Amino acid sequence: METFVYHGYEVPERLAVLTGGGGETFDAVATEQLAILQRLIPIEPEHQLLEIGCGIGKLAIPLANMLSPNGRYCGVDVIRDSIGWCQNNITPRHRNVEFIHVDAMSHMYNPEGGSQSAATRLPFPDGTIDRIFLFSVFTHMFEPDIRDYLSEFRRLLKPSGRILATWFVIDDAALAAVRKNGSSLGPHILFPYQISMGCYVNVIEAPLGAVGYTLPCIQGMMIDSGLRISNTKWGYWSGARSNERDGGQDTTILELAGT
Repeated sequence: METFVYHGYEVPERLAVLTGGGGETFDAVATEQLAILQRLIPIEPEHQLLEIGCGIGKLAIPLANMLSPNGRYCGVDVIRDSIGWCQNNITPRHRNVEFIHVDAMSHMYNPEGGSQSAATRLPFPDGTIDRIFLFSVFTHMFEPDIRDYLSEFRRLLKPSGRILATWFVIDDAALAAVRKNGSSLGPHILFPYQISMGCYVNVIEAPLGAVGYTLPCIQGMMIDSGLRISNTKWGYWSGARSNERDGGQDTTILELAGT
């Protein structure tokens, strides 16, 4: 099996490419994402962390070295082989780092999954998580599943907790820019099809390859879930924004409504 070295681990290329690229870009993407986390929802050594879509541990590995013995990281993914690799390789070195496989059906990553919803109730008490983060997860999901996740996040988050989630936020400026100049994330990122109110996709035959939402649609999901958007940062995917420095996708910071 072809592997590459990342923070002292021999990471399988086959699993790395499933979620965000192989060895050539793995470290660069992790560095960018860690910088975004620390800038927008700073992580402390004693924090209780939850990552959805952890893949092969791109962020788990460096975060494990940042946590104190009182801190904790849990990574969740629908890709069984990736979770198995993390459990066998990362957890033995870091006992406060764990990984959970959610056997939810995903057309892209787990087509034989047994559950229709990825947002299975996670094994943590209410109000115990400091930071929840998802990079390029909601960009592959439809609204009902996103709402299931948001409801679970509402249950888990501490009053002082924060959530970081990335999206393709669709508006007239973004659509005009990518249709005129293309997207830096790939020529297929055009969102020509509006399939429901506030929801756009690139390919009708494989819609979950990239899903975009308007900001009013996203805000409506938050309100219904007892969350609110405290900050929005624009990514560079569309080329339509003036402050494009917080990653390729657009980023929202979420918190409990009323905090």
